Amino acid sequence: MSAHQTGGILAAVKSTIARIHETLFKWRLEWEIYHRIAPHIHQEKAFGYPFGSEAELRKNVIHGDLDAQLHLETMKLQADLMGTAYGEAFRHIVYRDLNKRMRMYLKLVQTRVPSECRIPEYAT
Repeated sequence: MSAHQTGGILAAVKSTIARIHETLFKWRLEWEIYHRIAPHIHQEKAFGYPFGSEAELRKNVIHGDLDAQLHLETMKLQADLMGTAYGEAFRHIVYRDLNKRMRMYLKLVQTRVPSECRIPEYAT
């Protein structure tokens, strides 16, 4: 088998694994929404979430947003205290990991918003 053939096979395997990962990600997220959060806020079944209604869910989302912003800002400030080379390398890894995960959410969002609101960069 030539190096070119091996590279093609490897690319196909990576692509297949990526598609499986995206499918599992979407399945896990939608399962939790439809089979845990929805029944929880409609008091059909208790799953231990820190909210019991749509209004409380909205408050929880606002707090989650603020917490995420605080964590990101705190991490940046702390990384600045690590020393330039280490701190920048650390932040590079953090941003790479966070952005990879955020792209997965953004891609899924594109399937749930009206087509005229989709961002082509994330829709593929």
